[in-house]
This record gives sequence, structure tokens and C-alpha cells, in this order.
Amino acid sequence: EHFAKVAAKNHRHSLNNPYSQFQDGHSVETILKSQQIHGVLTKLQCCPTSDGAGAAILCSLERVKEWGLQDQAVEILAIEMATDRPEFADSLMNLVGYGMSKEAAAKAFKRAGITAEQVDVVELHDCFSAN
Repeated sequence: EHFAKVAAKNHRHSLNNPYSQFQDGHSVETILKSQQIHGVLTKLQCCPTSDGAGAAILCSLERVKEWGLQDQAVEILAIEMATDRPEFADSLMNLVGYGMSKEAAAKAFKRAGITAEQVDVVELHDCFSAN
């Protein structure tokens, strides 16, 4: 039921986003009664494969200044990547990417020279309510 509450909260947020693919609020009961996908996950606890998109235009500081975009630019301090480790299937947490996410975050914070406490905003893809 805890995962269904997470999904209900996420569906509620879609009601406030005019660009959301689905703008449907669902109750915990409706979510729990939707088609079972795997284990405790039901259809309304999983994102569709067409969900989400992102884009970034990367350019040098010189171009930012040339085009007068200083007030809109975001400086990327670090980028890191990690992949599944051999023990990824040892726990449900690692199966959904916890270990590799933790590893990539630690590397990025170290490279950027900051801590998690210094970050005000993060965008995170949570494709399942169990994530």
C-alpha cells in the first residue's frame, strides 16, 4: 500500500502540469486494483515507455557570453556514469539501480567539489513507485 500512495501522489502532481502525458488523478484503491505487472507493482505504479523527454544545449562560456545568455545558463560542474555491478540482483534496491545511482552521485559530488547538502534541486527519473 505504501507504493500505491507514492503513485497516487505522483498522479496528483500530473493534474498541475499542463504538459503531463496523462492528467489523471488516481486513488490508492484504483491504483491497487489496476492490472498487476510484477509482484506488488500494478500498471498505475509504472510509467509508460513514452513518458518523459529531456534536452540540453551545451556550449562554451564564450558562446554564452556572445549570445547574451548569462542569465539563463547553467554551469555543469560534473557528470558521472555508473552501471550495474555483479551484485545488482542481490537486493531489490540494487535491482532498481540504487547501488549504481549512489556510486555515480558520490563520484559527481567529489568531482564537483560539493556535497549533497549544497544541492537545492534535483531531477530524478522514478519509473516505478518502488524506486
